[in-house]
Amino acid sequence: MAADAAMLLPLAVLLRFCLAAPPHRFGIWQPPQARPRARDPVFAAARRRARTLSPLRDRLDYFYFLGAEEYFHSRIAKHGGATVLRVNMPPGPLLSGDYRVVAVLDARSFRVLLDDSRVDKDGTLDGTYMPSLALFGGHRPLAFLDGADPRHAVLKRCGPELHARLATEVRTVVPPSGTAITLSDVEKMPLVKSFVWETLRMNPPVEFQYGRARRDTVVESHDAAYEVKKGEMVFGYQPLATRDERVFQRGREFVPDRFAVCSDDDERRRMLEHVVWSNGPETGAAAEGNKQCPGKDAVVAAGRLMVAELWTVQASATSVRRSSTSARLLLT
Repeated sequence: MAADAAMLLPLAVLLRFCLAAPPHRFGIWQPPQARPRARDPVFAAARRRARTLSPLRDRLDYFYFLGAEEYFHSRIAKHGGATVLRVNMPPGPLLSGDYRVVAVLDARSFRVLLDDSRVDKDGTLDGTYMPSLALFGGHRPLAFLDGADPRHAVLKRCGPELHARLATEVRTVVPPSGTAITLSDVEKMPLVKSFVWETLRMNPPVEFQYGRARRDTVVESHDAAYEVKKGEMVFGYQPLATRDERVFQRGREFVPDRFAVCSDDDERRRMLEHVVWSNGPETGAAAEGNKQCPGKDAVVAAGRLMVAELWTVQASATSVRRSSTSARLLLT
């Protein structure tokens, strides 16, 4: 009888841990004395197996059963509405070494990932997975370097003389024309500008942000504060942060004139600080020492020009007139 019980014990322990998340995913700050102690070798082995199975199950939820956004919403609900959580981040075992991350899932806590003094972004572009440098000819691309790395500044400011020559040539070849849309023109179109910002807010082109804590730090959400240990990976799912309804009224809805109808400049600026698709606030600027996209302003300008050009070609949803399809872009 005792032998049968001894044989069933490992199975029972394994089943218990397969059905529940491993300790690092229950509440963000579980007191050490509340955690089960793996003194029994059988218990410890079962716990190790559960830590392998749980991230595999999470990978299925993330990619197949729930999808990315619902995956995070379900974890928020499971932990009583907490928006700073320890979770398993796909791809998980076999592809990444340590797949455990501290997920920051609201606008306030997400800002830790934009503070270069608190997180190190070296090799974190693809999160917990770092591709072989053989894919890049043996070199580490700029996007995989931290802003404090000396190579980062060299690459980010590479070729200023060439840039100036190209700009001079383009402006000489494409003279001012009465038919071309200019940036000066779109500056007079507040609704077009708001439309592009709202598009980037609702659907940021890079959904995931990662950074490794440089030191022990405290991350604040709207409701609480959480300790993050040095070396832990911090992860942010940007759509949840940029649609945070504590920052944006009707944040989950696409409101094209959101930034145009706001008459208070301070309020508009406050909202734009949380439009962070470029790895930094929309009110910020790329510099040698930060990770903000150097093409941020060009992306916004190109988007506005495309929208404006679309409505010069198509006067209405039912009336279409012929127009040249050649590229026409005038930078002033």
